[in-house]
Parts: sequence; C-alpha cells; structure tokens
Amino acid sequence: LFPLALAALVGLGPLMGARVSFQTMFHSLPPQPGPGVLRVISYNTFNSNIVAERLDELLELKPDLLAFQECSMGLMEALGRVPNLHVVQYYNLCTASRWPIASVDSMPRADAVRTSAAGMGGAALVVRLLIDSPVGPFVFTNVHLETARKGLESLAGGGGLIPDDIAGLERVVRGAARESRSAQSVLSINTRVRDTESARASRYAVRGDSTVPVLVSGDFNLPVESTIFEKHWGHFRDAFETVGNGFGFTKQEGCLLMVRIDHVLGNNAAPQPIGIWLGPDLGSDHLPVVADFRLMPPRTRRAN
Repeated sequence: LFPLALAALVGLGPLMGARVSFQTMFHSLPPQPGPGVLRVISYNTFNSNIVAERLDELLELKPDLLAFQECSMGLMEALGRVPNLHVVQYYNLCTASRWPIASVDSMPRADAVRTSAAGMGGAALVVRLLIDSPVGPFVFTNVHLETARKGLESLAGGGGLIPDDIAGLERVVRGAARESRSAQSVLSINTRVRDTESARASRYAVRGDSTVPVLVSGDFNLPVESTIFEKHWGHFRDAFETVGNGFGFTKQEGCLLMVRIDHVLGNNAAPQPIGIWLGPDLGSDHLPVVADFRLMPPRTRRAN
C-alpha cells in the first residue's frame, strides 16, 4: 500500500497541481473581506451577458478590484452603472476599482496585431492601472494572453481538441497518429508566440521598478506547470500556490480537461495573500477567482 499511496500523492500534487495550505485549509470564502483586507476578483466571462445580469452576485462579495477578460458590452455597461466604482475598458478587458484610478497605460501590441493577422495568435492584452488607495499607490494589472488551443488544434484535426465524451478519445489518438509536419510547425510557432508574449507582459507588469507594489491578475492561458509560466512568471508570488487548497481548476474544456490557467500574482512588494477561492459559476466556461490580501494591519488602518 505504501508505494500506491506515494504514487497517489505524486499524481495529486506535482502532476495534477493539488495544493494544501494549513493557513486556509478550514476557511471557506468569507462573504466579505475583513478590515485591512484587499479583495481581488479575476474572471474570464466568455463574452457572456449572463454574467452582466448576475453581476450583483460578485459585487455581494465586496471586491476592491475587479479584472474581467472577454468582457461583453453588456457587462461593461453594467459596471458603469455601479455607484462609486471606477471602470476602465481596454479591448475586451474591463477593470474596476473602488478607489480612484490615477493613471492607465497598456502594453504596445503592434507586433501582436501582425501575428494575429497572420493567423498565428497573439492576444497580448495587458493593461496597467495605478490605484490611488488609502494606504498608498500600487499597480493593478489585468492580462489576457494567447491560448495554446490554436497550436494544439492543428494536431487534433477539425473535430476539436478535447472530446466531450470518453469515446471521443479514439478520434484524438487517430488524429495524433496522422499529425503532419505542417501541424507541428503551427504548434511550434504558437509556442514561440506565447513565450515571447509572456516575456514582454511580465516585464511590462512591473516596468522595471521592483519597489512599487504590483498585483497581476487574469487569464494567462498557462498552468503553473508550464515552462513558459515558470520562466516568465515564476518570480511573482502566486496567491494559489501560497494559500490555495485543492486543485483550483478555473477552466473546463469538454468533460475531460480541467486546468488552472487564471491566476492572481504579486511582486515582492505586493501585499501578502491570505486566502484564495473559486467563486460561483455565473455562466462562463471559467470560474471567477477570489483572492484576499493583507493590505495593512487593521489597527494601523484605523489609526490613519
């Protein structure tokens, strides 16, 4: 039994990404953050207006910062109607703060536009907001990076990448056996595009100043096990890796693939994460990520 138990631990941990945090193991998602706690919600809404109709369910969690990817016009309009919420839209990124936004800038993406026009992907959506919080300014970055799907689908043929049933695995196996050099080339180009994109995005997120607190959230389209993620984002503190529990799967593809590709990260100057959970299913193919950070000790905050 010992070898089987050891193999199960290896499968659940390093292979499947299960995490255990004794700090938050028995803590469920609080209905609202406590004093001195900063709450971030990041959510790829799949351009769904259903999320706009159910926005109140997210707002009931009392977030301080909201980062939406694939934000629909309906959601943008709904955010604009929320009192005392500062909202910025950049392409399909909608970013909101309950504190004033001092400045906004975005990563140049002329090369990504050319890559996208050539059919090789290149989302490269990165927007930075300087937040004027009561405890000092910090940077909040919303990202949506290129998916690996465009490269992998070339290996699976026209039927799609992940089957919706177990029997569909046979089709995937047959497709992989017939893969051509052309398909391998598309996958290779897609990988290089995503590697370059992450390299630029991670540098842009901090803009070379490591003393400024920076939080980065969004749909990275990369699991933490990815070489690209480790190379370009591994020097950030990952909230789920630090205080998360379970698998934290944020995205489901068919019925066979579940993966954690939505992350909330911070640089060394950023607040310390104290909890992270998955939010309610509001009609997207992703789940919202809710992360709490210790902004400053409650006693000090009251004194100010």
